[in-house]
Amino acid sequence: MLLAAVSLAACSVLPTSGPSSREIKAGAAVGIRVIDVDDTVTRQLQERRSQLLFSDVFPGAPASDQIVQPGDVL
Repeated sequence: MLLAAVSLAACSVLPTSGPSSREIKAGAAVGIRVIDVDDTVTRQLQERRSQLLFSDVFPGAPASDQIVQPGDVL
């Protein structure tokens, strides 16, 4: 019985993964907003996302006539 009590008591001093409940409750006061991500939110994010082509970022760069051929070392 004493062995079981000692072995269970040792579990409280072992390191854990993740925050403790005390740390979670303390962090709740920081003001982080949690929102539900639904279809409407994802559509709004997708509309705001801009995708630029490489040629849009560097316009006017002349095309190179060099082509990688079999056997070329890069």
